[in-house]
Amino acid sequence: MLQENNLPTPEHRYNTHTHHLLGESELKLLRPNAHIMNYSRGELVDSSAMKKLYSNGELTGKYFTDFVDEDLNDEENVIIMPHLGASTGEAEENSASMAADQIRNYLEMGSIVNSVNFPTCELGPVADGTNRICIVNKNVTGVLGSISTVLGESGINILKQVNVSRDDIAYTVIEFAGLPKSSDELQLALLSVDGVLTSRFVGKAFEDNLYGLPGTHYKVIWRDGDNVSNNA
Repeated sequence: MLQENNLPTPEHRYNTHTHHLLGESELKLLRPNAHIMNYSRGELVDSSAMKKLYSNGELTGKYFTDFVDEDLNDEENVIIMPHLGASTGEAEENSASMAADQIRNYLEMGSIVNSVNFPTCELGPVADGTNRICIVNKNVTGVLGSISTVLGESGINILKQVNVSRDDIAYTVIEFAGLPKSSDELQLALLSVDGVLTSRFVGKAFEDNLYGLPGTHYKVIWRDGDNVSNNA
């Protein structure tokens, strides 16, 4: 058991002094059927010496490690495990399922979780009779007020509004009742606001009632400098 006075310190980590800490002479001190577990650093064990002792029968126990080594890859007594828990079959399957759920929630609800460069914004399902518009904008003062003004001038009654930011990016989700007179005109008006980068509707906010329905399309308009583009 580790005591307070012998806890690992930086000098105990892998370095030139701990390289092949478990070499041939140390391995020969073990009982032949001893099991070795190394989850620290692969280089702490002299793999060439271990292979030699396995070959001549001086070592018969198992060697458990999560570091791949060309000298030991084909050795029967060497058990190489995934170095990362996320590399197991179960973890990869669960990760794929989680990613699919999160993408679906983003498309259908506007939710963002576990993003590397966007703020977290967890939202519930879109309520019946309501729609959402998801806006990505620069995290600067005045943008949110200008967005509200554009929506008000378009006759949009805001029911709920969420605004979160991360560094220089802000993400705004607005839930409203009814339909805009023209979804294209509303999106273009939002893109005219200085600082707004993209706008995306979630719900039946389009004339053909297709965009925003689960399993169909989502209409996005974004601005690149002074150019405005749209994609459905």
